[in-house]
Amino acid sequence: FSPLIIVPNKKSLRKLEEFSDRAFFASSSAGWMTKNLFIYYCLLLICQISHYRLTLPEDLQNERFLLIVDGHKSRESYLAALVLYTFNIDLLLLPSHSSHILQPFDICVASPLKSFFKEELVTDNFDMLVAGNDPAKQTQRQLRSSLIRAFLNALRKSCTYHNIEQGFKLSGIFPLNLDVPLCSDYVL
Repeated sequence: FSPLIIVPNKKSLRKLEEFSDRAFFASSSAGWMTKNLFIYYCLLLICQISHYRLTLPEDLQNERFLLIVDGHKSRESYLAALVLYTFNIDLLLLPSHSSHILQPFDICVASPLKSFFKEELVTDNFDMLVAGNDPAKQTQRQLRSSLIRAFLNALRKSCTYHNIEQGFKLSGIFPLNLDVPLCSDYVL
């Protein structure tokens, strides 16, 4: 599914059209998730899942999905939960400050995402130097495009089936194993 990228300063959204086929964009004053943006994200996700369901065998098209999210305050939205539920998507809120133990993304995708993101930025800067351009002299728009392009490429590289499966296994979610989170070095 295409990610939702939140940027500060709504005026910049019109300048991100080059990525419209790879990501969705929204803005908030500080560039952080809010309750309203979470509802917007849920609507985007519902559209993508509804389209995906059509590719499934008929007997699976109406199966329920489970959306697992961290316990950030923006996720505590009755409207978001209701809309998701209406489209056969259950919302599971993990307890706050536990995503490093329970969230598959944090466990097995975030680290390679950060590494690939750095690699992409280094490659992009090197390519600029080879082309005779100074990366330090990028405009704000060029820098934002470079960062978004690097992030999307890194996300594609880090969200492999293997990493995702390992995240669910190492969080104890699937296969279900309560001993995994309870025996974490981070649990007292």
